Amino acid sequence: MSTTAQIQEIYVGLLGRAADAEGLSYWTAEIDGGVLTIEQLRANIVNEQPEYAANLGTLTRTVLVETLYENLFEREAEAEGLTYWTTGEGSSVNADQLVLALSNGASTADRAALDNKTEAATYYTNNAATYRASEAQAAVSAVDGTAATLTASKTATEALAINGVTVTLTAGADTPTLTANNDSITGDINTLTSSDSIVDSSTADNDVLTLDMLADVDASTTVTNIETLKLSALAGTQTIDLTAIKGVDTIEHLGTGNLTARNIENTDVAYKMTGTSTNLDVSVLATALTGAGDVAHMSLLMVSPAVHLQPMVLLKQCVLHLTEQLRTC
Repeated sequence: MSTTAQIQEIYVGLLGRAADAEGLSYWTAEIDGGVLTIEQLRANIVNEQPEYAANLGTLTRTVLVETLYENLFEREAEAEGLTYWTTGEGSSVNADQLVLALSNGASTADRAALDNKTEAATYYTNNAATYRASEAQAAVSAVDGTAATLTASKTATEALAINGVTVTLTAGADTPTLTANNDSITGDINTLTSSDSIVDSSTADNDVLTLDMLADVDASTTVTNIETLKLSALAGTQTIDLTAIKGVDTIEHLGTGNLTARNIENTDVAYKMTGTSTNLDVSVLATALTGAGDVAHMSLLMVSPAVHLQPMVLLKQCVLHLTEQLRTC
């Protein structure tokens, strides 16, 4: 068994999860470099790691043995084994040696389950865009000896590789760490503030900022490379100033009120209306207009048949009103 597979097996048994990429890389280098042995890694986790101390380290002997069986083999401990490891000759075996003994003594069916869990853990570590403890646990928690459970785990991991982080904005200063995948940010006018900096370095994904608007949104919030804005003007008419919001390619209005989006950085933006409102006005920065060839692209969904589009030039900005038809600015 490779070093990484042995480490994953230890994580599965003692921590109940797949290894994070950073931890796996560190321990692999230590072991392959002769600094540490696999046996010393098991002892390190049991005796020195806060994660183990806060979880399996708090359990009674009986619950510990039962948990190790579940973690390793996805089944309950048989009565004979439970008795042996809790009150019999194996009752004094330390947890780091116990997990080894259970692995070495696994039946054919138990070995199949543990191998599947190890493979699922490795797949998660190699493919998850962002490590989260709950997802690392889920990647192995329901895997048994069947191919179907392994496939299900890998499918769930693949979904994580497509979907990035989910962020809920707060009233404080938010500077979320975004990924190269499809991140989701949610807030409202009270949580999207001038102290926020919502910046994604990737332009190849499709991040979404969903915002409830009960009032206007000014131009002071830095938002960069969030490709889709889903805006809900909930009553009356609300305006969002996009002067500091860059990298948008789709603006969708989901609300019941009227929405005005102004100072959009370029003309190559798609506009969608999927709410019940029929009023959306958008204006593009004058610097984005270079001549009669500029065209604003709009996609309308679930809109009344009476709603149409016609752009008009006003103060060197291209303003789209919902009237007759879409023409060239």
